[in-house]
Amino acid sequence: GDKYSAAETFKEKLHSWPVVKGGDGKGLRKLADYLWQCNSAMASLQHLSTLNSADENKKILIKLPQYIRDRWARTVDRYLYGENGTGDYPSFGVFCKSSGVIRRIFLQHVCLHPPFFSRDVCEQDVHSVFPSVSSRPQKFSSLPTIL
Repeated sequence: GDKYSAAETFKEKLHSWPVVKGGDGKGLRKLADYLWQCNSAMASLQHLSTLNSADENKKILIKLPQYIRDRWARTVDRYLYGENGTGDYPSFGVFCKSSGVIRRIFLQHVCLHPPFFSRDVCEQDVHSVFPSVSSRPQKFSSLPTIL
């Protein structure tokens, strides 16, 4: 098929993606999975390389909750100004790698802010993302050791 049309279809779907609200674990996972699909397609669809631009990245970022945008801003800062930074804006691939981290951030955010989410929601999302996690709650002491 036409590679340009295929690339445009990927970008149109990404641009029309609904905003993912804080607490929407399923929506966050779906978006992260689609970002990985786009990243994989970049290998064969040269026209998707526009996703590497900061402007395209900003279009994706507005669809994410603020706490994830804040984390990405720190990553960008490290790339641009950090001691081991490249001085260049991070690629779409770096953004996609951080989308794997997005899942963990969501789980941490949910589990660390219990007044907003029930324990059931937290455990449900933990098991849907990490099926091997035990359903038995862990007990913690005041020391950083799991009992």
